[in-house]
Amino acid sequence: MDKLIIPCLYLKKGQAVKNFADFQALEDPDPVKLAGNFGNQGADEVLVFDLSEGDDALVRGYMEQLSQTGRYEISAGMKAKLQELFYGGFCDEAGTADTIAALYAGHYLIDTHTAVAAHVLQ
Repeated sequence: MDKLIIPCLYLKKGQAVKNFADFQALEDPDPVKLAGNFGNQGADEVLVFDLSEGDDALVRGYMEQLSQTGRYEISAGMKAKLQELFYGGFCDEAGTADTIAALYAGHYLIDTHTAVAAHVLQ
């Protein structure tokens, strides 16, 4: 399987920042420009663009909303596609500990993040 390059933008108040630990704005914090640059540099996928079926005007509108208001909401059709592709779940600390213990009893050591995923998968 080939590796995919799927970039991620960290945003705070509509501006791209270095990461969640360092909220310093990037040199050019415009998320619209950055998303375009990802494609120009060979990124394989930008999720919102993919879900829009390549409607760059729609995505540009979302990114402008994000830049102006700090948020945007995708269409009902895009939400439906997203729900077909992804599943979300959660696990509390007790469930995480129980999952780690159960797998460890079977001689498999697992970290906390993977334990949450394993619990949700079950």
